[in-house]
Amino acid sequence: MNKEDFKALFSYLNTTQKDFAAKYGMQTSHLSEIVNGKGRKFPIEVVARLYKEHNISIEWLTSGTGSMLEVKGSDALSDKEKEILGELRKDPRLLDTIKNLIDSLKKNYK
Repeated sequence: MNKEDFKALFSYLNTTQKDFAAKYGMQTSHLSEIVNGKGRKFPIEVVARLYKEHNISIEWLTSGTGSMLEVKGSDALSDKEKEILGELRKDPRLLDTIKNLIDSLKKNYK
């Protein structure tokens, strides 16, 4: 994984590098070495949790290849859904706006 991959991961998880380290029981210096490509890799426990809790691809986490998200069968995203998610990742504020819109629509169309 490269720095851009880590940036995408932290953005997807809506977290900072410091908060990520705390949540996953890592030293911030250790995580910094991983992010900066100093030859270290995520501990297997972190990889397993990211896969289990967020469906982050093990292949992507360990080699940086493939898609960040592990999607199978009927859960696969359409091109339109991928486009929308891409826009949401660019500006997390959009996520709150869309969430509020959905909540409002649910209330009004019960």
